[in-house]
Amino acid sequence: MTCSHKTIEPALFTNQNLSILVLCRSINLNLESGNSDASPVAYVYLGTMLLGPFFGDFQAALRFARLGYHLASKRPSNGYQGRVYAPFGHIIMAWTRDVETGRMCFRRAFDAANKVGDLTFCGILFATLPLNLLAMGDPLVEMQRESRRESNSQRRRNLVSLPT
Repeated sequence: MTCSHKTIEPALFTNQNLSILVLCRSINLNLESGNSDASPVAYVYLGTMLLGPFFGDFQAALRFARLGYHLASKRPSNGYQGRVYAPFGHIIMAWTRDVETGRMCFRRAFDAANKVGDLTFCGILFATLPLNLLAMGDPLVEMQRESRRESNSQRRRNLVSLPT
């Protein structure tokens, strides 16, 4: 399962059909073999990529995403929390609650990814931060301040090398 999970996100940036195929295969492996440490990622993406957008079943999307969120919360040491909390907060919470609640999950994702040294996902989250700030209606001055704060934070931790 871990191997197929690792291909979901790159497939998202390559081909939508490929990402759906990889996601469905990951879910199928969960059903056949039981859950692994990476299973929560597949459950959250099932909700955010397939059930909600393609089938319009946002309640089922919420249920699967919650399953992934709760499974990830039970296993904090497995390194997948950031990859679960981010889509849960950024997409699922925006659909079902509000963007502000989603921002709290987004921050948890950033902290979790930093904690395990997931440099790739830290970079993705950093690049996604302005979307969250825009969705909240934050002033551009606040967006710039927040971006600089995160950039400086990443430099101090030497996790992400960003231009000045």
